[in-house]
Amino acid sequence: MEDFYSKGYALHPSLIPKDLIDAFLSEYKRTILASGAKFFRQSSGTFERHRFNNHGQVLNPFSEIHHYQNKKHQSFSRLAKKIYLHPNVKRALIETAGFDKFKLMGSMLFHANINTHPHKDSYYLDSIPNGKLLGCWFALEDIDPRAGEFYVVKDSVPVQFNLTPEEKATNLRYIDKTKNFLAENGEKIFIPKLKKGDVFIWSSDIVHGSTKTMDESFSRLSLTAHYIPEEFQFGNARGEVKSVSYGEFEGWKFKTSTPEYSLLGQTARHVRNTLSFRTPRLYNFLKKTYSSLLVKQP
Repeated sequence: MEDFYSKGYALHPSLIPKDLIDAFLSEYKRTILASGAKFFRQSSGTFERHRFNNHGQVLNPFSEIHHYQNKKHQSFSRLAKKIYLHPNVKRALIETAGFDKFKLMGSMLFHANINTHPHKDSYYLDSIPNGKLLGCWFALEDIDPRAGEFYVVKDSVPVQFNLTPEEKATNLRYIDKTKNFLAENGEKIFIPKLKKGDVFIWSSDIVHGSTKTMDESFSRLSLTAHYIPEEFQFGNARGEVKSVSYGEFEGWKFKTSTPEYSLLGQTARHVRNTLSFRTPRLYNFLKKTYSSLLVKQP
């Protein structure tokens, strides 16, 4: 366990049964890929319809797929949870990180590569106390290097980014810093060669991202998820603690705070995202003011 937290990553080959992956992908193609509905997206934090490349791959990755509440999509979400909370995954998390039980805190589905920028998860989400959140990459097919590959930066766990107030407030400034770090440490990039059914686990303190797509005809079907020990709270290394509600699936908890699409909710998300990126100080002030008003409510 100590070796994992100092190294920051571990590969678990052939962890997910291929027949379960096939069932999940079949349901994805039947009920999600063919749908014209708006789904919650990882890259925008809002609801969008599919955007396809010239090869029929979805470009805007899905977020929180483990808790779709629409009846048409519940079978898809159940199969996602069967993968995320498979007994083999539970055992790997316990053996890797040394805690008895974990909570599933978020999930994503990638069809095509989106060239994820280098970052540490802890900036966005982490356990409270910090440093014990785990990320997992689930390969749903043999990942071809031409599709773009997941990577971690060796020896980056102990690296501390001294963030200015602006870098703490806006993701855009933080990305500038991590891109500079990668440019100076490119020789330390490690790319696991992932095959269908493999699971790659990393810690919230390691710098990671994805390489650029070289040939768009190659898909990169994969799932990602984040977990924290059951007894820990959820937040991030910037000091935020997030209120979370949970459901339960086969003995382990999962986050249930995924909203369904509504015009009002979509508008509110667009306003929030615009404020947080363009005027982060104003956004943080308004958020703190709103939180304090809620606390004062009788």
